[in-house]
Amino acid sequence: MPFSPTRTWRWWIVAAALLLAIAIVAPAQLGVLLLKFGQQVLAALVGYQLSKVTLIHAVPEPMREVPVVSAALTVGRALVMLGAMLAVGLGL
Repeated sequence: MPFSPTRTWRWWIVAAALLLAIAIVAPAQLGVLLLKFGQQVLAALVGYQLSKVTLIHAVPEPMREVPVVSAALTVGRALVMLGAMLAVGLGL
Protein backbone atom coordinates (compact mmCIF):
# COMPACT_ATOMS: atom_id res chain seq x y z
CA MET A 1 0.00 0.00 0.00
CA PRO A 2 1.55 3.34 -1.04
CA PHE A 3 2.11 6.06 1.50
CA SER A 4 -0.62 8.67 1.37
CA PRO A 5 -0.17 11.44 3.93
CA THR A 6 -3.23 12.78 5.64
CA ARG A 7 -3.93 16.47 5.99
CA THR A 8 -2.28 16.55 9.40
CA TRP A 9 0.91 15.04 8.04
CA ARG A 10 0.94 17.59 5.24
CA TRP A 11 0.82 20.41 7.79
CA TRP A 12 3.68 18.83 9.74
CA ILE A 13 5.70 18.61 6.52
CA VAL A 14 4.98 22.27 5.72
CA ALA A 15 5.93 23.29 9.28
CA ALA A 16 9.20 21.32 9.07
CA ALA A 17 10.00 22.93 5.71
CA LEU A 18 9.38 26.41 7.15
CA LEU A 19 11.58 25.65 10.17
CA LEU A 20 14.32 24.44 7.82
CA ALA A 21 14.04 27.63 5.76
CA ILE A 22 14.28 29.75 8.93
CA ALA A 23 17.30 27.71 10.08
CA ILE A 24 19.07 28.40 6.79
CA VAL A 25 18.22 32.11 6.55
CA ALA A 26 18.44 33.15 10.23
CA PRO A 27 19.68 30.42 12.60
CA ALA A 28 19.44 32.66 15.68
CA GLN A 29 15.77 33.32 15.01
CA LEU A 30 15.08 29.58 14.90
CA GLY A 31 16.18 29.25 18.52
CA VAL A 32 14.01 32.17 19.59
CA LEU A 33 11.05 30.80 17.64
CA LEU A 34 11.37 27.33 19.17
CA LEU A 35 11.79 28.79 22.67
CA LYS A 36 8.66 30.96 22.34
CA PHE A 37 6.69 28.08 20.81
CA GLY A 38 7.72 25.78 23.66
CA GLN A 39 6.73 28.39 26.23
CA GLN A 40 3.32 28.85 24.63
CA VAL A 41 2.70 25.09 24.47
CA LEU A 42 3.61 24.77 28.15
CA ALA A 43 1.36 27.71 29.05
CA ALA A 44 -1.52 26.21 27.08
CA LEU A 45 -1.10 22.86 28.84
CA VAL A 46 -0.95 24.49 32.26
CA GLY A 47 -3.86 26.79 31.43
CA TYR A 48 -5.97 23.88 30.21
CA GLN A 49 -5.34 21.85 33.35
CA LEU A 50 -6.00 24.91 35.52
CA SER A 51 -9.27 25.63 33.74
CA LYS A 52 -10.30 21.99 33.98
CA VAL A 53 -9.68 21.91 37.71
CA THR A 54 -11.29 25.25 38.54
CA LEU A 55 -14.21 25.54 36.14
CA ILE A 56 -15.49 21.97 36.14
CA HIS A 57 -16.18 22.03 39.89
CA ALA A 58 -18.02 25.34 39.64
CA VAL A 59 -20.98 23.68 37.88
CA PRO A 60 -22.97 20.72 39.23
CA GLU A 61 -22.85 17.53 37.14
CA PRO A 62 -26.45 17.67 35.76
CA MET A 63 -26.02 21.28 34.66
CA ARG A 64 -22.96 20.48 32.52
CA GLU A 65 -25.23 18.83 29.93
CA VAL A 66 -27.18 22.05 29.28
CA PRO A 67 -25.87 23.50 25.97
CA VAL A 68 -25.61 27.08 27.26
CA VAL A 69 -23.71 25.99 30.37
CA SER A 70 -21.45 23.73 28.32
CA ALA A 71 -20.69 26.60 25.94
CA ALA A 72 -19.98 28.92 28.87
CA LEU A 73 -17.56 26.36 30.34
CA THR A 74 -15.80 26.06 26.98
CA VAL A 75 -15.45 29.84 26.70
CA GLY A 76 -14.21 29.99 30.30
CA ARG A 77 -11.57 27.35 29.61
CA ALA A 78 -10.45 29.23 26.50
CA LEU A 79 -10.13 32.46 28.50
CA VAL A 80 -8.07 30.79 31.23
CA MET A 81 -5.79 29.25 28.59
CA LEU A 82 -5.48 32.61 26.84
CA GLY A 83 -4.59 34.27 30.14
CA ALA A 84 -1.86 31.71 30.81
CA MET A 85 -0.47 32.13 27.30
CA LEU A 86 -0.50 35.93 27.57
CA ALA A 87 1.24 35.76 30.94
CA VAL A 88 4.03 33.66 29.44
CA GLY A 89 4.19 35.83 26.32
CA LEU A 90 4.52 39.00 28.40
CA GLY A 91 7.05 37.39 30.72
CA LEU A 92 4.94 37.61 33.87
